Amino acid sequence: MAKKTSRRADTTSPVAKGTAIIEVPLGVVGNGEYLSRHVEARLKTREQQLAMKRLLRGLQQTGATTKDGRPVQRPGEVVRWMLEYISDSD
Repeated sequence: MAKKTSRRADTTSPVAKGTAIIEVPLGVVGNGEYLSRHVEARLKTREQQLAMKRLLRGLQQTGATTKDGRPVQRPGEVVRWMLEYISDSD
């Protein structure tokens, strides 16, 4: 019988930890403009998946919380945390 292969992430080769500073252009939003309440995205590449895991682990290790005081524990909370951080930068 053939050996089953695992679809788990490779945890044997650690990725260096650190920080990243990125510059993101922010547009102007007009009064009365539609504001989305839902975002759905699939992480299609290994690079995207690894980046999300690194963001999640980094925020967890620093004890980051969302504005409602919840600890960042899931990828969706990573996105929410980043959006809250951006909204505070105005």
